[in-house]
Amino acid sequence: MKLGDVAREVKITINNPLEEGLERYVGLEHLDPQELKIQRWGNIADGVTFNKKFCAGQILFGRRRAYQKKAAVADFDGICSGDITVIEAIEGAIVPELLPYIIQSDSFFEYAVSESAGSLSPRVKWKHLAEYELSLPDKDTQRKIAELMQAFDESVEAHCNTVLALRAIYSSSRIAFTDCTTVTIKDLARPDTDKSFIDGDWIEAEYLSKKGIRLIQTGNIGINEFIDKNDQKWISEATFDLLRCTEVEPGDILICRLADPVGRACVIPDLGTKMITAVDCTILKIDKSKYDADFIAYLLNTDEWLALCKRFSRGSTRQRITRSALGDLTIQVPSIDEQRAFAKKIAIIKDALLAEQAAIEKIKALKKETITKLISGGDTQ
Repeated sequence: MKLGDVAREVKITINNPLEEGLERYVGLEHLDPQELKIQRWGNIADGVTFNKKFCAGQILFGRRRAYQKKAAVADFDGICSGDITVIEAIEGAIVPELLPYIIQSDSFFEYAVSESAGSLSPRVKWKHLAEYELSLPDKDTQRKIAELMQAFDESVEAHCNTVLALRAIYSSSRIAFTDCTTVTIKDLARPDTDKSFIDGDWIEAEYLSKKGIRLIQTGNIGINEFIDKNDQKWISEATFDLLRCTEVEPGDILICRLADPVGRACVIPDLGTKMITAVDCTILKIDKSKYDADFIAYLLNTDEWLALCKRFSRGSTRQRITRSALGDLTIQVPSIDEQRAFAKKIAIIKDALLAEQAAIEKIKALKKETITKLISGGDTQ
């Protein structure tokens, strides 16, 4: 069986969407990778040249750069970009609620990428997507699997709501400390080395290798969290020595000087390997006799701090703050005992956050495994 046997492309164009009562448009930028819900959109009244209509319940598939894995189900009527393919189930051919999960499966995205044409902005056509082969069980089983997929989504949403609540508690946990000292960021650094407040290294593509020393990138630096990703990059020991790189050690704080947002920071965990970082990250090796790394990282992610960094940032395309400007910014720091006591409290919240995030990833992995078994004709019991 092929996708074209159970689904079709919808091609309806309109010239005056406002006159037809439509208010919202969706571009590729509004679709989030591997997210079925559309959470952002534009207002047609603000001006847009799109004229492809979609209706609630139809699937919007990002046909340009399919490797970005963008596909979502519309819950409103509107118009969309020409780089979005509108898809709907053929009545009676498939349980409609199941189709979005097939479209969003890894195997389908891999197929879409393989059928894409073009070098700079590869696109895939519906006539090629329609040839995607799948194996569907009977309608009752389809319905049960669709219900299971929806249950997975509901579970993920519940965990995400818990994450939001924990983050709100975390960000509002700051208390009034007594007897604080004003300290510049550069003065937080260890005094025994000239590499305790320094930018990362400029690593050209030619120096990358398949293994060796891990390159921590700007995308790994979240708001007081280290974000591990699959697109890991490495350099060799020889390159480390040749470029005289600065080693990043577990417990160091990395401050991202590049948006978004400028100034976000995190404590680097022990990844079990030697590490360096990119030039747009500043390495801060704090003086641990005076400062607690977790406490300092907390201060370097508050709304006040991020707003301060933004004020001192420069750049028209992407905002950056220089290390010099960053080093001269100040924070209020209490005694080391108060820092450590506060860090212990927020560590409890961070542990709960990590547990919730791990649960989300586990559910998503199980969801992928289930739908993969379905479309490959495996056992779904």
